[in-house]
Amino acid sequence: MKKIKLLCLLVHYAPQNLVATFRHLKFSKYLEKYGFQQFIFTANYKEHINLDLNNDIPKTATIFRKNINFPEINSFKDNKRKTNLINKILFLLKDILFSPDKYIWWSLLYLPQMIKVIKKEKIDLVMVTGGPFSSFITGFFLKKFCSTKLIIDFRDPWKHNPITLKQSFVRKSIVAFWEKKCVNSADLIIAVHDCIINQIKLDYNPKAKSIKIPNGFDIDDFNYHHVNYNKMNKFVFLYTGTYLLNDNVYDPRNLVNAYIKFITKYNIIDSELVLIGLTDDLTMNYIESQNCNSIQCRKLMKKQDVLNYQNEANILVHFHYPNTLDDIIALKICEYALANKPIISFNVKSGDLFNFLKDNLLGETADTSNIDESVQLFHKAYLGQIKICHNPLEKLKDYNIKNTSYFLASHLKDLL
Repeated sequence: MKKIKLLCLLVHYAPQNLVATFRHLKFSKYLEKYGFQQFIFTANYKEHINLDLNNDIPKTATIFRKNINFPEINSFKDNKRKTNLINKILFLLKDILFSPDKYIWWSLLYLPQMIKVIKKEKIDLVMVTGGPFSSFITGFFLKKFCSTKLIIDFRDPWKHNPITLKQSFVRKSIVAFWEKKCVNSADLIIAVHDCIINQIKLDYNPKAKSIKIPNGFDIDDFNYHHVNYNKMNKFVFLYTGTYLLNDNVYDPRNLVNAYIKFITKYNIIDSELVLIGLTDDLTMNYIESQNCNSIQCRKLMKKQDVLNYQNEANILVHFHYPNTLDDIIALKICEYALANKPIISFNVKSGDLFNFLKDNLLGETADTSNIDESVQLFHKAYLGQIKICHNPLEKLKDYNIKNTSYFLASHLKDLL
């Protein structure tokens, strides 16, 4: 049977060890089994590397890697934007030249090479994913110049993203312009959740079909090994994921404050909160300044090591702050559930995520902005009062990457 040729532009891909990597790395692993020959254009990263991730790259895939060479554009602090005329001009230039994101020129510089590959290999389909959403713009031009079918995949909202909404008028205008162009140019629109699709339909009423494909877990990853990190036999609350001071969604201050208040109020001496993930020195210094020996910070680890930590923890922690996301079932939630440990979520007590945890007996939620309620949830979990389902795999079948990849493959084939 003739293979379907699929070209993908993925800023984040193996061996880069970031959450943005895994969705399309796993898609590419299984799309090969469903009759696709893949040509993947990605960045050549030097940091956050986990070479084990290369094991999931299909053997038949052709990988193109280009170094990211662009100036540091974050050197002008936002609080200096209006201080003087020079900074105003610099920020205006930054907004014009580096919108929608700093990867725009890296992505566009790939255009000639991708056009050459599309024509030489007779590529059937082009798929791009965002964020970063500069890849959407490149996809738009690929369709314009090569008349290929274009698939755009929203891992996050774009125009309505909390980060975008806080940006300058110029940047928001550029984003709105390009989102409309890319959505109306697409032949298939994919999003991780219905809320993104519904907003796109409301804003643009596109002709292309829109489908939801959630983030999915790969059962092949769950080959646990004992890591024995809890040598003091502490009761471990474990959080894995991004935690960055002043982040729009993953600022850990309320979580840390609630935990400290919990162990202080109930005189808990055998507990530990362990944070693992993408962070920085500012955040780690802040947590250290709280003078709480019961909080341990770790930076990014290999995915298998993180899963091993989850397997040996007592309680798995999820949070969003200061912005809350009530309708996104993150990959982390599925991975937590498969560890068969109670999940405590500090988010909002409504919406799809709240219902998902409650209805499937995976854990409980507290209002992330209510410290006292969060303290009570910590205490309830510590006392072992959260009932969970101990065989969640059947409940999570819609999030199994084998199933979501098959669903994706079916819709890609329908385009031809």
